[in-house]
Parts: sequence; structure tokens; C-alpha cells
Amino acid sequence: MAMIGFFLVLGISAAALVRGQPGFINIDCGIAENSSSINGRTGMEYVSDAQFVETGENHEISTDFKKGSPTLQTLNLRSFPTGDRNCYALKDVQKGNKYMIRAGFMYGNYDGQNRKPQFDLYVGVNHWDSMNITNASRIYGTEIMIVASASFISVCLVNTGFGPPFISILELRPLRNEIYKSLNASSYFLYRLRSDMGSTADRSTRYPDDVYDRMWYVANDHAWTSLNTSASISNQSNDGFDVPPKVMSTAATPLDGSNLRILGDARHDDPPSKYHIFLHFTEIQSLSEQSRIFDIHLNGNLWVGAFSPRYLETDNIVTEEPLSLESYNITIRKAAESTLPPILNAIEIYHVRQSGLETDGGDVDAIMEVKASYQVKRNWMGDPCVPSNFAWVGLNCSFDGSEPPRIISLNLAYGGLTGEITAALVKLESLRYLDLSGNSLSGPVPDALGELPYLEFLNLSSNQLTGSIPRRLQERCKDGSLKLSIENNPALCYGSDSCARHHKVSSSNHHRFISGSCGTAGSGNLSMDDEKEKARACFHQKTSDRILLLWTFQRQQRTISIGESAIHT
Repeated sequence: MAMIGFFLVLGISAAALVRGQPGFINIDCGIAENSSSINGRTGMEYVSDAQFVETGENHEISTDFKKGSPTLQTLNLRSFPTGDRNCYALKDVQKGNKYMIRAGFMYGNYDGQNRKPQFDLYVGVNHWDSMNITNASRIYGTEIMIVASASFISVCLVNTGFGPPFISILELRPLRNEIYKSLNASSYFLYRLRSDMGSTADRSTRYPDDVYDRMWYVANDHAWTSLNTSASISNQSNDGFDVPPKVMSTAATPLDGSNLRILGDARHDDPPSKYHIFLHFTEIQSLSEQSRIFDIHLNGNLWVGAFSPRYLETDNIVTEEPLSLESYNITIRKAAESTLPPILNAIEIYHVRQSGLETDGGDVDAIMEVKASYQVKRNWMGDPCVPSNFAWVGLNCSFDGSEPPRIISLNLAYGGLTGEITAALVKLESLRYLDLSGNSLSGPVPDALGELPYLEFLNLSSNQLTGSIPRRLQERCKDGSLKLSIENNPALCYGSDSCARHHKVSSSNHHRFISGSCGTAGSGNLSMDDEKEKARACFHQKTSDRILLLWTFQRQQRTISIGESAIHT
């Protein structure tokens, strides 16, 4: 976690409205629904977060901090005083595409408590960062690069017991899939360093100079001097990183004419954390009869020897695989045959983490449809199963080694559900237990429920369902593979014959007909009392049996460890 100038602007101006690149999402957290603000640095519009989050409270920072706030987007924030995990849903992203996400936090003593809040940040199931807000007047920022695993991305704030989580700014930026080739679905990048070497600018470079709105921070040192050019830098779309020409047009070179050093501490983890390092070079001086040749060392070991950057062409030196590092010492050393000292135009360093297993994509799509159909609130945010301590209320999941978790139990009993039984439930292919009792569901029982291969228990009792029980459910009930409870559905009956006889019974005698009746198909010769007895064996499940079944499912869960503490820079 870093206090970095991600969102710094030097004054607010009436800039022309800019929407940024297609797919940009700019969120000013905590402002009123349907309102927006303009970023004075980029001119981009930032919208209210009301359409992206279902929980939390809007607040303004304290008046004492408003005057010193460097951007409009930090005057408001959304806090989350209730719930262990609260999530934003960034929708309409492309599964399999690469994205950069940034979040900004300015406490500003919004609650008058003079706290120093600490909380965790997740993207999906992956731990992104641990925020530790110690200065109420500063903007704390953090950035991550991921590959989207679904058509939406969840950004979740987790309460760790040190004050309510809050957020001021949230940004999403699509990346071209051809850049950062080592970024893939099995890993994600946490920002560590991104520097514009030798720049003499008074602020970082970002959009529109960088089409992805990456922020390149000015880096200078007393041991360096700066070089620059006004000539055009070519090959920007083919180098795998798309470093902005403005960044590549400057470079740092050592004053001693020999060695250019970049030093830093990595995380002190056991085992050491892994990092990718990307160095970007271009020769920005016409050398004529001179030469610039140098060796690149990493922590005392030769990385690349006798390297000579091309004139006004971008070259990249990269770690092919992430390296385990406790610290880094990058030394760019002039070669003996070189007449000029080494240079470096730009550098990026990312902490690389392995992605955790998410809930099966088909299950996620299905349960999201269920949520939308019935407007379920509860704590249904983020991944349904992972981390297991934040699993959605009413769900149980199976965890099978390297396989994605599956939803095996869904309990929506007495949840205030209305309408018909949604077809999305049939897409939960691993479902064993489904309880929809005690609602106001109407319409027929879907035939496809009987095709769920692992379904062992189905409770539809105490609803307003109509029609007859599907034949496949009857068969599974009869052969003992399914326990079905359908009592207290006055208009629900068994088979067409039962339904015909049912309609002959007056409404005053409806209690005589077992709405949970189970017989043999075509059992027109059975009396209602006979049907009732058969129903007891097949449909009517005792409460103790149901509790035992739930307990069994819960025992099958296990906790999986997701991620590690976040990088601090």
C-alpha cells in the first residue's frame, strides 16, 4: 500500500469534458446519485458510485480538510460501517481481457473520530492491498492489473476491525491484450514502481499522453543528469508496453559517467515475493562517431551484457519469469568499449501474485441471475464461495483441490421471493440441496428441476405454486434419489388425473387433498387416502432430516487461503 500521487492535480479548472478511452470507468465515490464531477487534471468526467454498489453511506470530508484537497474527487467518500465485506461491481467488461484498476482514499476526518483506519482490499477472490490510513490529509492510492475472469469485476472492501472501510475514487482502464505479455489469468500484478527517468516535468505523465492512463512519476537523483529530445520516438505500438513517447523522450544518465543505480526494498516475505522488472530504453542522441554500450546487473549478477539502445526506437529489457527478491539493486554499467555513459528512459516494477480459484463461472452466472430475478440483498456481493469466510448467506460450496468451487446448496427459505421459479436455478448443475419454502412463488414447477443430476433435496412447501408435479420429479421421488417437500401449495397437485379430481373438490374441502401427494403415474384408481400415504414416504421430510442434511453439506466445506498481505511502497 502506498501513499502516491495517483490522483494529484494542481488546481481545478473548467476543463472540457473528456470521457477517456472506450471502456474507461471513472467513479467519484460518495457523491449523490445521478451527479458527476470533472477531474481538473484530465478533464474526464467521474460519475456517482450509486450504480456500482448496493451498500454503504455517503459522506463529505471535514471542512478543515476541504481547502487542502487537491482534487474534487476526494471531497466525498463512501464508508461501509456495516457488513464484513462490501463490494463494487464493475460491469460490462470483457472476459479474458486485461484491465488496470486504481483506488484512492482520503480520510479527511469525515466521521469526526480522528481515526487511523485499516482495512483490506480485494479484487474478486484475490487480496489486492491492506490499507493503513495514518494521515487524514493525504490521498492513499493503490493499483492492480488483472485479466477479467467474467463479464464483471468485483472490488471489495473488507473490515478488519480497525474502523469502517471507505473509498474516495475508483477507476478501471482497459489494456491492450498484447501488452504485458507475462500478465495472464493465473496471476495478477500489483504496482510497485513506474518511473519517467530524467524527466524535468513538475508532475507525472498520464492520460491523454498515456492512452491507458498509467501514471509515470518523475524520477531524478543527485547522482544523475537528464537528457531529452523533441524528435519522434517510433515503434510505440509494437514493443509490448506502449510506453508513451513523452516518457521515452527523456532519460537519466549518471554524472560520474559510469554507473546508473536504482535501489529499493521488496517485501520481506517468507518465501520472498516475486517481481517482474521492465526496463525501457531508446537512444535519444544522435551519436555520430560515438558509442553507448552498457551492461545491466541485477543484485550483482549480470542480466544483459553489451547492450546498445537503438536510436529513436523503443527497446525493452524484461524478466522472462518473476524473480524472488528481498531487495533490488539495478546497476547499469558503462562497457569498456563505450565512449558514452549508460542511460535509462523508464522503469516498471510489479509484485506478481498467483490468482486464487474463483467459483465456477457457470455457477456465478447462474447465481447472479437468481439474485437479479429475486432482488436478493443479504451479503450477496463479490465471489459467492471465496474466500470461504465471506461466502454468501444461504449458500454452501464444495472445494475440490485444484477445481473451481461449486455451489451445492442454496437456501432461500422465507426470503420474500415472488414470481415464478427462475430457470437460472437449473444452471446450478452441482446443486444437491434447494430450499425455496415459505415464499410467495407462483406458477408451475419447472420440468428441468428434475434434470439436476445431483439434486437430493427439494423443498417447495408453503408457496403458491400451481399445476402438477413434473414427471421426472415424480420418478426420482419414487426411486428414492430425491426427497421432495411440497405441502401447503393449495393449487399444486400430482399428475393430470389428480389435478382433475382436485378441481372437483370444493374450496372448503381443499384441506383433504395432499398438496405434497406422490403416487404412481396414472394412479387414477388410488383413493385420496392412498395417495396421502404414498406422499408421506416420498415427499414429507421431517425437520430433523433437513437439519441433518444441511449439517452434512456444511461439514463438506473447507477453508482455502487466498492471497497474502499487500505490497507496501
